[in-house]
Amino acid sequence: TWRTCDSSLPCKPALRQAAVLCLSRCRRGVRAGAILASLPPSLASQDRSFVTPHSMPRVREMSLMEFRTSVLRHADVSERVTTQLLEAVAASRNGEDIDRSLIRATLTMLVQVNEYEAVFEERFLAESESFFKAESSEFLAANTCSDYLRKAEARIVEERTRVWEYLTDLTGQRLRNIVEHCLIAEHTTALVEMRSGAIAMMDEGKLDELATMYRLFSMVRATATFDMPVRVAGRETGATVSRSC
Repeated sequence: TWRTCDSSLPCKPALRQAAVLCLSRCRRGVRAGAILASLPPSLASQDRSFVTPHSMPRVREMSLMEFRTSVLRHADVSERVTTQLLEAVAASRNGEDIDRSLIRATLTMLVQVNEYEAVFEERFLAESESFFKAESSEFLAANTCSDYLRKAEARIVEERTRVWEYLTDLTGQRLRNIVEHCLIAEHTTALVEMRSGAIAMMDEGKLDELATMYRLFSMVRATATFDMPVRVAGRETGATVSRSC
């Protein structure tokens, strides 16, 4: 915190008032970034005339600290921000249009005030894992192997785009691990052995689908699960052809 050198300087009291204003407007849906940008001009002059000469935190640093303490750590605001962010991601995964620029701006703000992990990332990753586990099991049970492979590959591309659009790189890597594990690693044996799986694809000459399966299995280092049955099937097919000649 700033040392009190001159009680007439509108330092922390003004910042606190701005944070209270931001809290009231956040409840009405006004963007926090726009409010912080409208802090009193007199605060900017403190950097030049008071803060820098006394080696104190700059106005921007203090404003972010005050915003984090008075607004983001307010129980109502914190839960509301988390819920609305997660609802937006869920809507996007279900094919709905969302305001990606607003999501990106909100997450950038959370990074700036060191609240990104607590307010968003932890629950985002947990809910992502639950979502992909449930979706993959349900889709696999109701569709052919080929359909599942196309769905899984499309989901992986979609989540990569999500990282590029508004997530941090670290979250992106963690999300990638979750997606690949839930969509591919947990189902490799089933995808090979199911009635429409790798062996059936070999019999029907579906080389494109086999290539997709191999590419996906490579992501989770599970090509051995793919290789052996396909090789056995290939030898059996070759032996059948030889006997018929």
